[in-house]
Amino acid sequence: MATERGRGRTGQAAPPAVRDDVFRTSSAIGSAMLKHGPVLRLWLGHLLEPGQMRDVLGHEVLGQHRKLPEKMRRRAQSDAEGAQGGAAWAYPTLTLKWAERYYASERDLAGAMPADIEELERGKQP
Repeated sequence: MATERGRGRTGQAAPPAVRDDVFRTSSAIGSAMLKHGPVLRLWLGHLLEPGQMRDVLGHEVLGQHRKLPEKMRRRAQSDAEGAQGGAAWAYPTLTLKWAERYYASERDLAGAMPADIEELERGKQP
């Protein structure tokens, strides 16, 4: 199917400018989708015995979900710094700044999860 991208009813490929214009004007942005392993495990926490969630998530899983986003945040920051300085890089630089904030948020959310679990286990409902 990828080979047919940009082809009309005649089967001939549209010029690149036409294909690009269709992308810019009519491509819908899909809804955000939650694909986060620790959160999905947490979501099913009601199926566990009390106190088991900490063992399921463990320091290793949450540690990975703090380290990887921080690594990716630093990489996005470095790439954004390297991309500054040209009009052609303005939007890619904004994308990298967004990525930097996104990964910082992921890191911080994973870091807060153990305290949230502990609070829940002490009987404080969210």
